[in-house]
Parts: sequence; C-alpha cells; structure tokens
Amino acid sequence: MVELVYTPVEQIEQIRTDLRNGFNSKSLQNLAYRKSQVLQLVYLVQDNTQAFLDALKTDLNRPETESHLGDINNTIVNILKTYHSLEAWAAPEKAPFNYQFAAMSPTIRKEPKGTVLVISPFNYPVWLSLGPVAGAIAAGNTVLLKPSELTSAVSQLLADLVPKYIDADVFRVVNGAIPETSKILELQWDHTGQHVGKYSFDTFTHLRSTLDSPGWVDKLIGGRYPPYTAKKLKTLNALQLPSLPARPVKGAAFKPNRADGYGFSAKWTLVLAVAVAAVLVNSNLSANFKGVLPYLPGWVQSHLRI
Repeated sequence: MVELVYTPVEQIEQIRTDLRNGFNSKSLQNLAYRKSQVLQLVYLVQDNTQAFLDALKTDLNRPETESHLGDINNTIVNILKTYHSLEAWAAPEKAPFNYQFAAMSPTIRKEPKGTVLVISPFNYPVWLSLGPVAGAIAAGNTVLLKPSELTSAVSQLLADLVPKYIDADVFRVVNGAIPETSKILELQWDHTGQHVGKYSFDTFTHLRSTLDSPGWVDKLIGGRYPPYTAKKLKTLNALQLPSLPARPVKGAAFKPNRADGYGFSAKWTLVLAVAVAAVLVNSNLSANFKGVLPYLPGWVQSHLRI
C-alpha cells in the first residue's frame, strides 16, 4: 500500500483562504479560463492513465479493464461533456412567461457560489473526485477536494498531479483522515457536493433572477420613485387602485361585469394590451402567441381578439 502523505492540519485554513482569494479575483468569470482549467483535468487523467490504473490496482485490486471502463473512461467522457457544454450551461435563460413582468425581460442568470468543498468516496476514486470538481470549476467556483484515505495510492497521485495541471488558486487537494476532515468541516464553505456532469454544474450554481425594465416601462410607472408629487400620486392610484364594480341597486337584479375584480378601466386595458403586444414583438413570441394566451386573464384575451 502506498503511504499517503497527510496535509498538515495547520495549513488547511490557509489553503481555503488561498482558494477564496482565487474566487474573489474574479478570474473564473471568464468562461474561456474556466474551460482551460476543465480541459486540464482531462489531460491530467489522459496523460497519467497508466499511473491511475496502477493506483487502482494497488488500492482496490481492480483489473485494468474494469478500471478503464468504470473509472478512467467515465472520468474523461464526463469532463469532456462538461467542457463542451460549459457555454450552454452558463448562458442566461429567459424566465417562464408571466404577463405581469414580461415587459421587464425577466432573466435567470447562472452565478457561482464561491469556494466549494468536494469529499469523494473510495469506490470510484477518480471519477467521483474529478467529475464533481469539473462541474464546480465549470460553474465558476474554486474547489477543495478531500479524497478518501481508503484509496491511498489514488489520493496521493491526485495530490501530486493536480498542482502540475491546475492553477493553485482554483483547485487544491487535501489528504488526511479524521483530524484533517474535522478541520475542513470546521471551516465555512459556500457549498458542498459530489454530483457529476450537469448535476454537478447545477449543484454549484446559484440562480439569480433579474428584471431589465425598458425605458417606456420606467416612464409609465416612474411615479413610484421619489420625489413624490400630487400628480404622481394620482397616476399611481389610477394604476394600483381597483375600479369598483357598479353599485348594486336595492331591489334590482345584479349582473356582475366580466372585468369585476381585475380593477382595470377600459383605458388601462388598452394600455396593457399595447404593452403585451410590444413584449411579444420584442421577445419574438408573436409567432407562437397561442402558447402565450393561456397565461393571460380571460378578459385580456377577449380584448386582444387574437
């Protein structure tokens, strides 16, 4: 069995600090840089395949064919998938259509969580170590990996190879057992996880919704911003306060209006219809307007007459 060199406990907090400084440098905001680091993980495995096969034989007495198929090949394929998909996974997405916010172009943006921790198991020590790390880096995080001390040969090989391929302020390996792991868990991490592939990217990604109001929307509802005037208050009241249904006449049959409860007068119905039409043109939804109609109130649909 290969002797595993444990990371000194007193160095672990500084390693975490170095990784946090690496994240705060914002270098990983550059997608090309993320891809270069992810691709280096592939070359780390490919260049040292025989060394990993020997280590797996030492640790688990696993035949080379099984190690190739179950660990090495899976790692390379998984990380390459992450590499090729990175831009698509990181791209902002349009939020589900909602007529209340459509004019503001609601967008879901993918943001990294920070400095994250991966503690990997022993059964597939290459794939389940580097797979989650690739997803975390692809998402823009810096990573600390604590591989299993039960697979000492693989864990030591990772510790020796990672500094040769990956920048030290992006990815570090800490080896050890209970004392080292306890120290790691005492520290604050922005996330922990062990998924691979797209699940890893999603695990280490924070979703932030944004609204980008076009100028005409800000002008329309500009009264919500100070300084407040009587004119602004009148406009806000007209927009916010519901118009009351006709007062019931005692003794007369009451016929509810179809717009009762929506609080929109005819002029504001027209304003909303124009706004929805503008959004549809702007977001290229007009060609598929039938898919949007179900999200609109019935009274709006009837006014749009589409």
